[in-house]
Amino acid sequence: MEPRERMRASDADRERAVAFLHDAATEGRLSADELDDRLAQAFAATTYGELDTLVGDLPIPVRPEPMRPTRAGWWPRFGAAMIDGVLVVVIAGLLFRVLPSGSGGGLWLLISAAYFTLTEGGPRGAGLGKRALGLRVVDQRTGGSIGYSRAFVRWLTQCVSAMFCFLGYFWMLWDPEKQCWHDKLAGDVVVHSDGRQEPAPRRPR
Repeated sequence: MEPRERMRASDADRERAVAFLHDAATEGRLSADELDDRLAQAFAATTYGELDTLVGDLPIPVRPEPMRPTRAGWWPRFGAAMIDGVLVVVIAGLLFRVLPSGSGGGLWLLISAAYFTLTEGGPRGAGLGKRALGLRVVDQRTGGSIGYSRAFVRWLTQCVSAMFCFLGYFWMLWDPEKQCWHDKLAGDVVVHSDGRQEPAPRRPR
C-alpha cells in the first residue's frame, strides 16, 4: 500500500483544506498573502502529502464543549421546597377553618397535588418557592414544560424518593443530572431559570 503522503487527494479533500486555511486566516494565524499562496497550492495539490504540508503548522480546531442548562443544586432546591411546603400548609390551614371538620389529611393532599401539578406542569414550571429562588422544572430532553400529567406523576412519586430515609432526595448529590428519583420517574430536571449554562458531562464511550 502506498504511504499516505503519496496517495491521491480528492476534490472533497482539497475543499476541506481550503476551508481549514480560511478559518486559520480568520483567526489571524495566516496573513492575506500567506492565505493566497496556500490556497493556490491547495487547489493544485494532487496528493495528501501536499495538502498536509499546507496545514501542518496550524492547530487542529477544537470542537466547542457541549453545554446544557445549569442544574440546580441541593440548597436552592431545598429552600424552594421549604417555601412551597409552608405555602401549602398555610393554604390548607385556612381552608380547615372554613370547611367542616373531618376533612383532615385528605384536604392537605388535595391542595398539595393541585398546587404542584398546576404550577410545575404549567409554562413557568415552578411554584412560588422555585420562582423565588430562580428555579424551574423542565423536560430533560427538550427543556420545555413537562405538562400537567407528568407534573402529577412527579408529585405522586415523591413518596418513592422519601423511602429509605429520603435516599431518593439525596440521590441528586451524586447523580450527573442532579435528579432525585421522582425527577427520573417524571423525566425532568430542575434548572436555573435565568438561562445560565454549564458543560454537559462527557458520556463514557
